[in-house]
Amino acid sequence: MLTVLKTLRVVLFRDAEAGCWIAQGLEMDINAQGRTEWSAVENFHATLALREELDLKADREPFSRRREAPHKFFEMLNQGEPWTPPHQQPVRQTRAEPAINFILAAA
Repeated sequence: MLTVLKTLRVVLFRDAEAGCWIAQGLEMDINAQGRTEWSAVENFHATLALREELDLKADREPFSRRREAPHKFFEMLNQGEPWTPPHQQPVRQTRAEPAINFILAAA
């Protein structure tokens, strides 16, 4: 049985080749991108909301079919530092969304 995910670590990094920022979940292999760090974070929350909605429509516990991200993202975590948004705009959160810790890392 899968335990409830209470905290999700997210690595935030710039992908120079793609020209965007990526927010990559670790305990849950979900990611989103954006032109700025903040837009990647907003898009990450939107992706989580969609995942929750799809799970509920399929009559599953939200986020119950999660898998961890590839190991290379955990390695990025060790080289990163905690990130807080430069402004405190609220983001849409889901009912089942875990607490999220963002880590800024070099790609």
